[in-house]
Amino acid sequence: MNGHEGSGANGKQARTLARRYLREFVPAMLGYVILLPVSIVLLLRAGLPTAGKVAVALLPVLPMVFVVRAMLRHMLRQDELQQRIELQAVAITCAVVGMATFSLGFLQNVRLLPSPPWAMLWVLPLMIGVYGVVRFLLARRYR
Repeated sequence: MNGHEGSGANGKQARTLARRYLREFVPAMLGYVILLPVSIVLLLRAGLPTAGKVAVALLPVLPMVFVVRAMLRHMLRQDELQQRIELQAVAITCAVVGMATFSLGFLQNVRLLPSPPWAMLWVLPLMIGVYGVVRFLLARRYR
């Protein structure tokens, strides 16, 4: 929820927004949790043609589109202060993750770090994690 909710109308509005967000977010995340292992098993066990491999490999992306959509809709429904916190959190997250992956790319380029084929899979989870920490810290500042 937001960092400035209290009692009364603002608290009720924040709880209503949180419930609406969870109604959109939870089913989408469950879809991801279900489709990810299904995708992995199919890719490992089924002899799929290239087009089939592409479709199956991208299956987990579809529910993540709805996760991101839920997050964006939640941000846009909030009041101006909360939107400001969200915008700052997103900007700081982009800067931190962008610089980190940019730096790691240079280190991989000169073979100081390994370049596993799955490394790109960690960018979105890293962004979500950094965003959560940054948003928490920013919200504390406005209490």
